[in-house]
Amino acid sequence: MSPGRTDWVEAATRTLRGADPQTLTVRTPDGVRIAPLYTEADFPTDGDPMGFPGLAHFARHSRPQGSTAGWEIRQAHRCDADTSATNRAILDDLAHGVDGLLLYDPPSDPEGLAALLDGVHPEMVGLHLRPGADWEDTVAAARSLWRGRPGVGGTLGIDPLGRLARTGTLRTDPDAALATAAEVAREVQADLPGFRTVTVDSTVFADAGATDALEIALALAGGVAHLRAMVAAGFEVAGAGAQIEFTASVGPDQFAGVAKLRALRRTWGRVMEASGAPDTPMALHAVTSWSMLTRRDPWVNMLRTTLACFSAAGGGAQAVTVTPFDAAVRQPSELGRRIARNTESILALETHLPRVIDPGGGSWYLDDLTEQMSQRAWALFGEIEAAGGLTAALLGSLASTLVSDRRARQSDDYDHRRRLITGVTAFADPSEELLEGPPADPRPGSDPDPDPIVEIDPLLPHRWAQPFEELRDRADALARHGTPPTVDLIDPAGEVASGPSRDAAAEFFAVAGISPGDGESPIVCICPGAGEEPTPATVAELSAAAVVFVAAQPDPGLTAAGAAGFIHPEASLTEVLGRALDIWEARS
Repeated sequence: MSPGRTDWVEAATRTLRGADPQTLTVRTPDGVRIAPLYTEADFPTDGDPMGFPGLAHFARHSRPQGSTAGWEIRQAHRCDADTSATNRAILDDLAHGVDGLLLYDPPSDPEGLAALLDGVHPEMVGLHLRPGADWEDTVAAARSLWRGRPGVGGTLGIDPLGRLARTGTLRTDPDAALATAAEVAREVQADLPGFRTVTVDSTVFADAGATDALEIALALAGGVAHLRAMVAAGFEVAGAGAQIEFTASVGPDQFAGVAKLRALRRTWGRVMEASGAPDTPMALHAVTSWSMLTRRDPWVNMLRTTLACFSAAGGGAQAVTVTPFDAAVRQPSELGRRIARNTESILALETHLPRVIDPGGGSWYLDDLTEQMSQRAWALFGEIEAAGGLTAALLGSLASTLVSDRRARQSDDYDHRRRLITGVTAFADPSEELLEGPPADPRPGSDPDPDPIVEIDPLLPHRWAQPFEELRDRADALARHGTPPTVDLIDPAGEVASGPSRDAAAEFFAVAGISPGDGESPIVCICPGAGEEPTPATVAELSAAAVVFVAAQPDPGLTAAGAAGFIHPEASLTEVLGRALDIWEARS
């Protein structure tokens, strides 16, 4: 007889020295509960509550063949610079496995668009536009070039509410912009039948700090806003739904990413069911997260984007865009683009991931995660709709408040090391040299509309590593002036410290580029060994000649004796390390 749950609980309790195994339960930033073990009892599968791939509510996939249909390898290009250079990069991508182009800020005239795509066979590649403020001219250029050409398809990328969120500007009233988008969608159906007109890009919210459930909720609200506008323009609901492609962000947590895409499809399926078109599947494009990228130790970004790409493919995205690993450091290099597209090619061709209809099928954990995420997203969607929908949420304070609240909570988790960033807040290398290259541009599509009539505070992109990289930048500036910051790590007797406490303190200070010193630093950190405790007298004596930190839990007695701060597992990185750098900057 095979072991059961009771056997596991008994074994886990012994391993935990009598503690309840449920203490291993954790919660995501959305409050989703993740248990240490899942069985049929956690998510009963009688009746197949998650449904089947290709059938409403489409949680498991939009297509019956699921992941075996593969996905489009969609490479992004910013097109507002040198057209000939961008064209060369596009042709290079197409020659090496890319089958979809994501074109930010493409030319708005037929001649410019044709020059950008010179040498491209449009029938052989998905063409996905993300126009700027002059989107109507860009759509007209696309109609001029591709009208009546069989086999040409993609997306026109009309996304006025996403643009308002990203840039804080619109040249027209948002409701008028939605109505115009709906009219354009109706007009181009005959000319460009292979194109979806509308994009609901929720990555702007994720980039600004939204959690998974909040991003889903805001995406649903954006989709509903377009549905209403298109139905008012004469579309049937199913036809309107078929005109929309959703773009969502995926991060380095592979299980959360799979569940997120499942929950997005599932909740949109509920919207379509309530609207009278339950059999209309979602078109879903996933982009690896901008907020997870780092400037420091950017090579780790390759691992992050690989995990994100895996979760996008495993979660049933029909198209995936991998952000180049060096995008936060510099304008993406040829190496960055090559690694991005090869990440997808290897996952598609060498891992056999597309040989399984639903890679996550049968996982009680994923099903439960999907269910919880769906419930939280649906509740937030209801809150946004009750407040007047996405337009009202953007023009008022609701959207920015929801996003900033979750950004603050997640930032606090990173600052107190409840969540770690490899190469930045864990295993940082103070001697690392930054990559070289042209400085990174602002995020694509962030240029404001000229002469706007609507202006709000934009939702600015934020990388989780940014506050800690700024600490490193301060340390680099000190080093350039000949005073690289150091800290003397000593034991309570004043000797050079050793052991786990010393190593933990060294790693803590390394986050800010502060290296162990040689006894001449204006900063010392007392690192007690096993059974050792620093005394107020020791702290007071050391404080006469240096600023003293202690690698221990906060102690009021040591603070009163002059301790400037404490290094412990939940100490604030920005507070303690910022104070240490202040001391060095004052000294220099």
